Amino acid sequence: MQVVQRQQELFDAIRKENIPLDIFAIWDEILPDEIKHICQSPDTLFSAFVKYPDAFPCADEFLILWQTNGDSITAYLRAQKIYVRWHVEDGPLESEFEILGRSYQQLIARLLAHKISRGIDRRVLEDISAFFRFEYLQELTNYVQTSSDWEGDGSTTFIASIEAQK
Repeated sequence: MQVVQRQQELFDAIRKENIPLDIFAIWDEILPDEIKHICQSPDTLFSAFVKYPDAFPCADEFLILWQTNGDSITAYLRAQKIYVRWHVEDGPLESEFEILGRSYQQLIARLLAHKISRGIDRRVLEDISAFFRFEYLQELTNYVQTSSDWEGDGSTTFIASIEAQK
């Protein structure tokens, strides 16, 4: 795999991986207000990635989806087929990845579970879910509201169990 060098290459690679994320909306910062602080345009960190790919782990398979607070990146690793969070200050060590899921739905479940636990308005939650094309909002909501195990890998494991039944 080649290291992605241009924004259009990144967008094409994300589409090729069948990731249903609206990457244009993230780069243009056209998102539901409730997630703007989490899913920020990765333009600055992408520029750093292009200039200094050796500073990033697994640069040849790294597809940047969004950044958060200018210090962490949510990405997809093409060869490993996993979604991860990586903090810039951790350096290029692959061991520093936080695995967020093995599917797109698992990735989004982690994000939404925190919103559900905070009791945000149902319509706002539905807007966020629609933006991310999340398929299991009702199931995840029930799980978060009835399980003490939803944090961390709990919501990811729950969605994986639903996906396994399909």
